[in-house]
Amino acid sequence: MSSSTTWQDAAYWIRPKFEPVQSTDPAELPIVPHEGWHTVERYALWRCINKWCKENGLDAFALLKFDQTKCSQFAEDIKVDCAARGKVSDRSTHSVYNQIKNALRSLKPTVLNKPITESVDRAEKLKAKIESGDYVSVDERYPEAAIKISGDDKSDAGL
Repeated sequence: MSSSTTWQDAAYWIRPKFEPVQSTDPAELPIVPHEGWHTVERYALWRCINKWCKENGLDAFALLKFDQTKCSQFAEDIKVDCAARGKVSDRSTHSVYNQIKNALRSLKPTVLNKPITESVDRAEKLKAKIESGDYVSVDERYPEAAIKISGDDKSDAGL
């Protein structure tokens, strides 16, 4: 090497030659069509939440950690519920998790997720009421329907 050769030039010639690698830049990833949640699927999710609250108490919904196991069970229940109503649903565990997490976001929940957000708010108030020693009826703590769903017998009775 001559004295005019820089270290960068030398490094270029001694470095191993690699094949070009496809970019992992998110802007270059293929766009997968995303289908939003249908009303039937939302209602099925709400029925899952209603069932969970009936078994565990609305106050526990405030503390509920939606782990993969619970979301996986909800996803399966949604598929069964939708099939019974003539709709095919392919909602995944991840999709259910995101739907619930978006509803629990304090910044700006969507209008479509409002029933879940409102249920969490009621659950937190109920939990505080229980902790303060106030009387809470069984029907209030274990409601037939934590989320009112139009057309469902149990939730049409109101909250």
